[in-house]
Amino acid sequence: METNVPPLNDPPPRPPWLGRRKQIASREVILTAGDVELEMQAAARGSLKPADVIDVPRLPNGPPDDSILDPTLFTVRQRRTGPNVAYRFTQFIIVAAFIVSCAAIVNSLLGHRHRALASAGLGCIISAVAVKLVRASRLAYRLRGYVAAVGILSAIALALSLMPPLFHAETPSTPPDKKPAATNPLE
Repeated sequence: METNVPPLNDPPPRPPWLGRRKQIASREVILTAGDVELEMQAAARGSLKPADVIDVPRLPNGPPDDSILDPTLFTVRQRRTGPNVAYRFTQFIIVAAFIVSCAAIVNSLLGHRHRALASAGLGCIISAVAVKLVRASRLAYRLRGYVAAVGILSAIALALSLMPPLFHAETPSTPPDKKPAATNPLE
């Protein structure tokens, strides 16, 4: 006759919903029943104070030994400066690309074709540098939306600077006569 009883050496199986339990280390307390009874009676009478139950460590009598390391330096969080510098530089690059791209749009609307092309090209280069910085730093990666917006703006500025002038009067195809025709004021 077989039974499904586990061997004595194996721990009993735990239900899966309890999960892993944390082990707590504690000291063993050796008290006799009489000691426990005396403490119970003292607690009931009110003569048992918290200092009787809680072990308070005693302060050292002399001055503390000189420590080699100052513990106050370890409580201050030391941040790395590299990512912060990359983040601030990326912010500066984004603003610079925005200003240069806006200048390219204004120059193209005013008819300054060479200035518009130069500033639009510079805006695209600065936007490419911003993309490189965003990919290089995890902290600067937060600025990826701004970098995308500046990149699109600089691409629009470049396309607008390559278009023919929009708001300028056309130059006449034939040059005007050197002498206007004489008119008779009486006629």
